[in-house]
Amino acid sequence: MDSSNLVYLLCALIKKQRKNQSSLARETGISYSSLNSYLNENRDIQSSSLITLLNELGINLEEILEAKVKERHSDKIDIEVGHNVTKILLGLNPISRKTLTSTILSYAKKSHLKKTEIQALKDFESKIKTISEGNRYVN
Repeated sequence: MDSSNLVYLLCALIKKQRKNQSSLARETGISYSSLNSYLNENRDIQSSSLITLLNELGINLEEILEAKVKERHSDKIDIEVGHNVTKILLGLNPISRKTLTSTILSYAKKSHLKKTEIQALKDFESKIKTISEGNRYVN
């Protein structure tokens, strides 16, 4: 995010909360001239001032960061689970693999999975060879 977008969002939040620069300066302990310079993009906002402003405006940066860390950790777990499920599926015989993949796919269509995730399952399922022809399997 560039600084002008950050300033725009700060100004919008200040306006939404019906605050003005004078009262915000008093409430935060940031001098009026510094606050005015930040909001008019005459100088970059110091990180300590940004945190103070956000807190005064009801935004807890620490909570937001913790939520993002948990979200990223959750994504990592989802990827690990996906790899483990793939290993299990690949360890099954083709008919069991196709049956289980079809079951997962029918459940996935009823859930809130993204279209790309459902398509990936369909692609995986379509590549499973189930009828033996000599030494290879075909659909």
